[in-house]
Amino acid sequence: MRSAGSQSKRISAAPATHCTEAKPPRGRVSNDALLANLKAIHTQTKGEYGWPRMWKELLTQGVRVGKELVRKLTAQHGIRARHKRK
Repeated sequence: MRSAGSQSKRISAAPATHCTEAKPPRGRVSNDALLANLKAIHTQTKGEYGWPRMWKELLTQGVRVGKELVRKLTAQHGIRARHKRK
């Protein structure tokens, strides 16, 4: 039989922690922050970049985002590249 002293030694584990707020996964940004980024790039480039080049610019800045999300947000908010004159 075991002695009472050996049973009282328990390993204390950390309590389960639950996230109280829904946060976007690390390395990703919310749509509002992404839209602000897209508008900033659009003004910096004087409207010359369309969604493909803006997407590449975001990748070089370290923002992980999908092409389709950039395409969708730019279309929804009317962010378009300027057309060249003929």
